[in-house]
Amino acid sequence: MQNHNISFNVASAIFCCLLISCATTNAPTHWLSEPDQTALDAYGGWIDVRCRNSRIAGELIAISEDTVFVADSTLHAVVSTDILSARLAIYHASSMGGYVFLGVLSTLSNGGFLIFTAPMWLIGGSTAASSRSHDPIIDYPDKTLDEFTRFARYPQGLPSSLDRGAVRIKSWHR
Repeated sequence: MQNHNISFNVASAIFCCLLISCATTNAPTHWLSEPDQTALDAYGGWIDVRCRNSRIAGELIAISEDTVFVADSTLHAVVSTDILSARLAIYHASSMGGYVFLGVLSTLSNGGFLIFTAPMWLIGGSTAASSRSHDPIIDYPDKTLDEFTRFARYPQGLPSSLDRGAVRIKSWHR
């Protein structure tokens, strides 16, 4: 019975360490590209904008001097001065949690030294996983909206000839 409690405690500790301080986004599953495919994706990143009276989430289409254009089922123009906060997800953060779990499991082969090596995997691995989860995220007001523009579908601004009613976001169902 003692071994079962130790195993349960170790598994619980691994799970908790992996969840602490990981960045989250509300982008739909499979919508964001993998990191190596981001440069090839013609679409903008996923943005979640919180305004004084509303919240909108969708693809970042363009940013002008005073407006952020976001598309969900339609194209929305959000006045920059109304934005309280925004979170832009550029690509899908690969989960390192599985690797950390395998690393901790591999310490079983260390015999008695696992009391030293398992905590190193837990601490180092969960720190690395948490850090990597923040890589594809840009937050406003921590960063300026100008820093979001290169991740928009139209980084140079909304084309004047664009039919705003024809803007559609990519399909993400796989």
